[in-house]
Amino acid sequence: MTTGHHVHFLPQTHHPRAPHITIRDRDATRADFVTRARSVVRPLLEPMLATGGSANAAIDVLRDAGVREEHIVLVDFPASPEGIAAVHAAHPAVRIVTGSIEDCLNDDAFTLPGIGDFGDRFFGTADSAVTR
Repeated sequence: MTTGHHVHFLPQTHHPRAPHITIRDRDATRADFVTRARSVVRPLLEPMLATGGSANAAIDVLRDAGVREEHIVLVDFPASPEGIAAVHAAHPAVRIVTGSIEDCLNDDAFTLPGIGDFGDRFFGTADSAVTR
């Protein structure tokens, strides 16, 4: 199989490989399938981590589905110190990968220096000027 230079495979050790073998096995029991499916690392993608409210709600959905916290990786850009603290307070085993950690949140819960509200800026639904 040919891949581009932007595709990176995980090292083929037992840990990442074993769940895929069971998940692909059409003859696996439902119990084995569910157990293995819950052990696969779940990347949770969010454009930015501000207060941590939406990230915690999404993590709760995964947890309610039986995914263990240590199998969840939250990926965002950028993150606030307050958001990181909120996620770790509620879900201490969740790993966070971020492109930057901003200075703080302002009174409107925008990251500073930040980018304003991602959704408002993307969809043009409100004035997203960020002020200190």
